Amino acid sequence: MSRRHCLSGSIAIALFTEFGKKGFADSLQGRLAPALRREIADVFGMAEQLGIQVPSQDRSAPMFPAIDIATIVLNALGKPNNKRALALAVQGGRLLSSINQANRDLFPPTEAERRVIPPPPFDEREKVNLRTMFESCEVNPDHKAEIAKAVKLMTSPAAKVRYDEVAAISNVPWYVIASLHYREASLNFLGHLHNGNRLDRLTTDVPSNRPFRSSRPNGMWPPVPYDPRVAWRISAVDAMLDFKRIHAWKIEQMLYGFEQYNGFGYRLHKMNSPYVWSYSQYYLRGGYPCDNCWSNSYLSKQAGLAPIIKALRIAAPGEVNLVYDT
Repeated sequence: MSRRHCLSGSIAIALFTEFGKKGFADSLQGRLAPALRREIADVFGMAEQLGIQVPSQDRSAPMFPAIDIATIVLNALGKPNNKRALALAVQGGRLLSSINQANRDLFPPTEAERRVIPPPPFDEREKVNLRTMFESCEVNPDHKAEIAKAVKLMTSPAAKVRYDEVAAISNVPWYVIASLHYREASLNFLGHLHNGNRLDRLTTDVPSNRPFRSSRPNGMWPPVPYDPRVAWRISAVDAMLDFKRIHAWKIEQMLYGFEQYNGFGYRLHKMNSPYVWSYSQYYLRGGYPCDNCWSNSYLSKQAGLAPIIKALRIAAPGEVNLVYDT
């Protein structure tokens, strides 16, 4: 099923009608669509009324609105006994899921490509290449402000305590969970970590029908009674099952495992995976504008995991313990 097969909520319907899928994404790259601006303004206005700090940076940049809304959602969820704050969090979370869905890279590659490009050997040559790329990768100047803003939210006490809860259960480092949260869900704590879909229902995009039934309390989703914090933790732990091939979270194994999860099909086109390297000098353009179809001109609108993790190490060196395989 396509990762963009539908957009939820009134904002998505309005944008889909006016702009279509490509138009919605393009509106975030340039000017914001009027319907989107109105919805964002509503969320910011509600936050101000509740005394929740509203970020003030330029909201015309592609991902700044998403990070701003994610900040508001997290702060609103921090007022669990305030019904108006919860309503704000729900509205912001649904809006953020729609924005995230429109900006996601689509699913690569075709089965034919998978047969042509088998997994490369994880040998010393591959390890040296990954080490060299990681140490030298830098966030592109156009995205430095975005990454800095995202890192600030990821390392905030309110966010980090949630990542630590998942890390304690899954044995996946908190900074990996945080990086995946930004890559996959635009830091939405009311969205599934798997793909950013709304947390109050099973995922519909790839991977669909998650969390696995074995992860759901009593086999049901969402859990009853519905506690967003508990639901997000259960869902995030379930999402980490997709990375169980990574047995040791050393840099080379981690980067290889990320690409393995997303697919080695980019190597067929002689390019590095944007899933790992987007926003750095190791990815320029190329990708899948629709499921299983390739375009040399496509530009990923999501940050790669390597630049995010490296930015987290710089921001919190004492809490991001990165080691090499050799």
